[in-house]
Amino acid sequence: MATYRLSKTEKVLLELIAKSLFNKKISESLKDVDFDSIYKESCLQAVAVIAFDGMLKAGISDEDIEKYKSILQTSLVRNIQIQNAHGVLHNLLTENNIPYCILKGCASAYYYPKSEFRSMGDIDFIVPPEYFDKAEEVLLENGLKKIEIDCELHTVFVKGSFSYELHRSIKGIPDGDKQEIIEKYISQIVKTSVDADCKGMIFEKPEHFYHGLILLLHTYEHMLSEGIGLRHLCDWAVFVNSFSSEEFKSIFEEKLKNVGLWKFARILSATSVDFLGMPYKEWIGEINSEITYSLIEDIFIGGNFGRKSKTRTDEGMMISKGKEQHYIYSFVKSINKIVIHKWPVADKIKILILFGWLFFGGRYCLRMIFGKRRKLISKENINNAARRQNLYSKFKLFETE
Repeated sequence: MATYRLSKTEKVLLELIAKSLFNKKISESLKDVDFDSIYKESCLQAVAVIAFDGMLKAGISDEDIEKYKSILQTSLVRNIQIQNAHGVLHNLLTENNIPYCILKGCASAYYYPKSEFRSMGDIDFIVPPEYFDKAEEVLLENGLKKIEIDCELHTVFVKGSFSYELHRSIKGIPDGDKQEIIEKYISQIVKTSVDADCKGMIFEKPEHFYHGLILLLHTYEHMLSEGIGLRHLCDWAVFVNSFSSEEFKSIFEEKLKNVGLWKFARILSATSVDFLGMPYKEWIGEINSEITYSLIEDIFIGGNFGRKSKTRTDEGMMISKGKEQHYIYSFVKSINKIVIHKWPVADKIKILILFGWLFFGGRYCLRMIFGKRRKLISKENINNAARRQNLYSKFKLFETE
């Protein structure tokens, strides 16, 4: 195993999670532990309720329990409220004969020992393309407010304190030769969805393979941009652990190898074994412990969706998605995509990309001069991007084995 450099706070947090999810024995001493720092880190990683459950099972003092109990009860209630909102959405769509499927959210919580422990955020769901307009209409008629955002993949609605994302597709589908295969997989998500139950609340969950694919694409997409938190790794770990080794291999191996995601699945799983206490599965094989350590370190550096680092997204613009490329090439490619997203016609009239660089780049530089934007390319960002690229290149994302 690698020589770990994780802090005491990080080590104890991981052990508390392992205790909660897999009932692993705590090996780190809980004496003189700064539980304030653990609580803070658990929030940055979106695993506060799981960590608190680990504290209870580890037998920490009543004084420490009472200190965080009321705060975490609020989080627990919030999780349950969002789960219930999934049920309301289910009733609304099914009553209007709109087929749909939940993405992540309750679909991920379903695999936890206690579904309410999973930190909940937006309510993401997907409908077939031909039902998209009808779904928008139904949501608006039932008091949801549409929020104007610049995103082709989904439309956002809000009602009260809840946010709903109506998806046309999902994040993480790559360009290139694997795109068509993955899009074909994705097209089956709603057709193959199944009824699921979380604490009596019914919703449409993806069939096992599609949920696993969604988790992998979502994790890779955010990891290479702003970053992921321990919640993402927990989602994967409890999902994987719900299968026997042979069952998982028979469902996933061939299809994931076809799109170059099998090694990534093995690395995420090995990291879950090494740091979250997930029982080892034979199909994981041997993964270098330096890779799993580097991955858990990267998760702690960034936090959930980059909460711990303001520059993670900037670094992500210099990281290639697929085969490793020079950071300048990746940066240029990222800016080109931004220009094409702002001016779709530039995808056909390539000269407009140059004008887009001048327009959007010039505007950004002016805002940077006046202190309204960060410097995108700096020595620190380049070094951090290089470190991350070195790690992510080992995943062999979308490379056929």
